[in-house]
Amino acid sequence: MKLRLEFELLTERLDNDYRFGILSFFKSILSEKYPDYFTSLYARTEMKGFTFSVYLPRASIQAEYTTVPSLLMSVTVSGINQEFIMRLYNSAVNARGKTYPMKLGQRIKLNKCTIMSSKVLMQNTLAIKFLSPLLVRVHTADNKDRFLSFKDEEFTQSINTSLTRLRRDIGYDPMHKEIALRPLQKASVTVIRSDGLKFQSNIGEYILTGDIIDLNLLYQAGMGSKCSVGFGMFEAVEVLHES
Repeated sequence: MKLRLEFELLTERLDNDYRFGILSFFKSILSEKYPDYFTSLYARTEMKGFTFSVYLPRASIQAEYTTVPSLLMSVTVSGINQEFIMRLYNSAVNARGKTYPMKLGQRIKLNKCTIMSSKVLMQNTLAIKFLSPLLVRVHTADNKDRFLSFKDEEFTQSINTSLTRLRRDIGYDPMHKEIALRPLQKASVTVIRSDGLKFQSNIGEYILTGDIIDLNLLYQAGMGSKCSVGFGMFEAVEVLHES
């Protein structure tokens, strides 16, 4: 199940850390509408089982901010747990017409919220395009996080480690087999910001292979690390002229 939220921006300038601001918006409206549910959800350290992507029409990315001349922002939320999506939807309905603060003096106003069905993936191998950057994290010996690109040797292993944790945290059985993610020509690496920090991330198009159960799980909850902060969301696409 998916939820689409359509916002109006007060000004053209949006801080590049907007994903963290959107998560703060989710937390604000959930805690206002469902305080007990919000507390139980964020009292746990387990993976949350949801992800989201952001669409900014005609946006232009600068070093520290993004210019959005359309003054529009669309956020699509996907989750495994239908209760979470419905509670977020009900919270959003209550929040329509109100404005919420972001960085750089920006304020966002929610104008519309819509529930959408989520399609079921039916193939073990498919081409995908990331709608929000993919973060692949590995813990180093000195207890620090390093974020990998698809060119790194530990890339596939680390993706599968995240999938194993996701399955455990939401109560699924162990993986049937490992997944694999192969870059296509439109795959690339970029640096993004979240919560004031910079991370190496992966964007573009890839070939994803694995068990159908696992692929659908990732399709709903997101792939990799920090999915509930707006990373790792993808869609299935048709890729032409790739070798």
